[in-house]
Amino acid sequence: MEQVPHVAMFCQEFRGQLRSPVVPGHLLPMVVKFLTDSNNQVRKTSQAALLVLLEQGLVERSDVQDQVCPVIIRLTEADSLDDYRTEAVAVSENNSFHNFHLQLFRERVNTEKNSKKRARRPTPITAWPLTL
Repeated sequence: MEQVPHVAMFCQEFRGQLRSPVVPGHLLPMVVKFLTDSNNQVRKTSQAALLVLLEQGLVERSDVQDQVCPVIIRLTEADSLDDYRTEAVAVSENNSFHNFHLQLFRERVNTEKNSKKRARRPTPITAWPLTL
């Protein structure tokens, strides 16, 4: 698990020569899977690997939104073990994850604002049917 960020950097460097995207297709799912491992050391190592992937910009926003956020949310639910909840909150409060999540939120808000603006625009008069 400690080597995952190094492997991800290597894959990013040579992504044009690889057949499929390695980070979102293989490495990130493995890191996310180990966030829920029963061994405390494995969980902590996967958390550290995830944060490095985020800090280095090795994962896309959509991959974090689709793969990481649901697991973090699930781990913070009331029926999760205390250790899992505490660790999930610690990950979500980390500056790297927080900044990443804040960017997603801002993009979503801007998208919603733009779609509302488009919906409110009146139809131009030239587009109305003319009846004389």
